[in-house]
Amino acid sequence: DWFLARHPLHLVGSPTDFSGADNAGVGPGLAFAETLAAVQPKTRIALIPCAVGGSNITQWRKGRRNYNETIRRAKLALEQGPKGKTRIAGALWLQGESDSTTAEKIQAYRDRLAQLIDDLRADTGVPDLPFIACTIGERKSPELRAKLNAILLDVPKLRPQTACVDGRSFAGYVDSVHFNTATQKEHGRRFAAEYLTFIKKR
Repeated sequence: DWFLARHPLHLVGSPTDFSGADNAGVGPGLAFAETLAAVQPKTRIALIPCAVGGSNITQWRKGRRNYNETIRRAKLALEQGPKGKTRIAGALWLQGESDSTTAEKIQAYRDRLAQLIDDLRADTGVPDLPFIACTIGERKSPELRAKLNAILLDVPKLRPQTACVDGRSFAGYVDSVHFNTATQKEHGRRFAAEYLTFIKKR
């Protein structure tokens, strides 16, 4: 069911009293939507949370649970939204820590990410679906993570209608891996800025 967005967006329990919630915290999604809503106040914005913490990109391959669940939710959202007015408008991607642990995983990441973008566009029926990635934190294993970030920053060279938010200059952490609330909110605002650039081009 739909419910008014609030943290944590990635709720697995009840949206009424939060019973059964997992340890999900603040992500960039809500700040992304709030930024868009300020620019387009007459537009209804629906968020479809699909993130899975600690997952690697092979778990997002077509046919695997994470990918299949994302497509299921996207199609369900289209069915439940206002008829003739609901569309899948874009995909936000903040992932990569689990793929930055070895040189082999990093080397494979570029092709796997390109395939993911192609599959999302094919299975949502939106061939030019905006896909916006974001850099990962470099506090832990900085040399390896910098190499993975180089791939993420090159996403616009992989496929058209893509972008990458570079959060390296302002990233703050709650531990050696996870971003703090201020960083996630700024990610969301910058995701929105990139998305609005796509809209203006159209």
